[in-house]
Amino acid sequence: MCLDSQTKAHFLSDGSHTHGTSFFYAQASQMNSDTEESRFRHLLSGNHEPQSREIEEVRNIVKRRESILKQTDAQLLELLKTAMSLWERRVRDDSLLSRFHCILSPMRRLPRELLIEIFLLTRDWLSEEGGFTPIPVGPYSKPSPLVITHVCSDWRKVALSMPALWATIRSSHEKYDPSVPDSGPLYDERLQTWLIRTGKHHPLDITFEGPPTYHETPCPVSWINPYMNRVRTLTLVGGVGTLPSGTFPMLEMLSIDDYDSHDELKNNQVSFPSIHRVVLKGCFYHDPSTFVPLLQLTHLYLDIDSTFPMSIFLDMVSQAKELVELELSFFEVDEDLEDPDLIVTAEDRVVMGQLQTLVTPIPVVTSSLLRYVTLPALITLDLTYNLWPASLYSSLQSRSSFPLQSLNLRNWICDGMDPTEFLDVLQKLPSLREIVSYGALAITPTLVSGLTSISSDGVPDVAPNLEYLGLFVNPKVETDDGLLLEMVASRDPSGKPAVLEPTPQPGMRVFRSHLPKQLSSYKLLDFAMDKLEPGVHICF
Repeated sequence: MCLDSQTKAHFLSDGSHTHGTSFFYAQASQMNSDTEESRFRHLLSGNHEPQSREIEEVRNIVKRRESILKQTDAQLLELLKTAMSLWERRVRDDSLLSRFHCILSPMRRLPRELLIEIFLLTRDWLSEEGGFTPIPVGPYSKPSPLVITHVCSDWRKVALSMPALWATIRSSHEKYDPSVPDSGPLYDERLQTWLIRTGKHHPLDITFEGPPTYHETPCPVSWINPYMNRVRTLTLVGGVGTLPSGTFPMLEMLSIDDYDSHDELKNNQVSFPSIHRVVLKGCFYHDPSTFVPLLQLTHLYLDIDSTFPMSIFLDMVSQAKELVELELSFFEVDEDLEDPDLIVTAEDRVVMGQLQTLVTPIPVVTSSLLRYVTLPALITLDLTYNLWPASLYSSLQSRSSFPLQSLNLRNWICDGMDPTEFLDVLQKLPSLREIVSYGALAITPTLVSGLTSISSDGVPDVAPNLEYLGLFVNPKVETDDGLLLEMVASRDPSGKPAVLEPTPQPGMRVFRSHLPKQLSSYKLLDFAMDKLEPGVHICF
């Protein structure tokens, strides 16, 4: 191939000498290849023996082709180096561009007040359901809000200036040993740092855990003294020392694991003028009413590991006129109170006019307490028993006429109540919305038939407002799915068929109406799974 001098000059002077030269030789090489391939096609396409003259020519072609290939490899290597360099530069430029974009981000220009709201709303908050959970003063302490402080210096300043972010304090000293220097809470750097970050005025929710109660030396809580005027909820777990003397003016909820070890409470060395929720556990050799302002009490939880006179308890609740939630557990009661023939007069009973929730987690408490109280405002009743206290419950319901909405029954010996008797109970509870049974009820044709019965106006004869029925039964006991589906559908005014939901947990059955009253269908399975135990869940 021959090219005139002007064509060569054009290639060599076109922008880049390297690229122009490469292009020129590439074109020339391609033209030579085409000519050589055409000339020796008869040898390339078959196995013919070359002539002597052709052998020499082919050898020259091979040498020339090898030389060209080496040049191509060298050029390709240069191109790869150039491409890699360009790619690295692009990565750096892209990273720098992203950083400049961040400067223009609206997040950099958020007002401090809005940033505070974001910090609070993106944290986990304790549920406010139930009267014995701490009263929220800020988001939960886990995961640690320190994550926010590590984003940038401005966010750190904002986070550290937010007392609510640090006001929920959890501190554990289960392994407290006074013989170890600097081991107490006063030397707990994390605890002291969090307390400082709460500022000087924001309310506090403090949970402090000491060593086990059998530990010889309880962990001191004197460190709380500077914060007494700000504590809204105080929870003391395990072996904890004496509270500082004085007043907790803001305290609304107090929970103590080992009540009898706190002589300062019995001796009125500490006062709580604003308290209205109390959780006391342990042995009760002293009357807790000495330090609790009963007239303003709204929530009371007593878990008593000793004999406690019923007369003292009844005197307490008779003064607690504002009590709305009561959970009571006795280790044992006076023997005469367990006598089924014990006669209780109207004068012996206490009318708890505001009580909405009653929980008795021990059978002996159920059998002894029900005969002594009248509960006209009761909405939630949670009873534990060995044998269904039919006469006691019937008497309580008759004299109280409560508007019950939730009934939880727990049978310790799993001896199911007679379904006819249970249907009679439901007949007197038209406002009932929820029933939960733990071994108290069996799924029988009589029970299902009673719940299926519909009056002429289309309203169920039994529990017309029922929204949920949970029966925690032996998973080995088979249920008649068709019968249950028919019952659920009969109570649905839409007339549409009921549904058996698929569930991932063995032994769990979830039945629902076309459109459940209590839960939307996408929440239904989560609701059932929250129960954790296998059983039959029915949403009407």
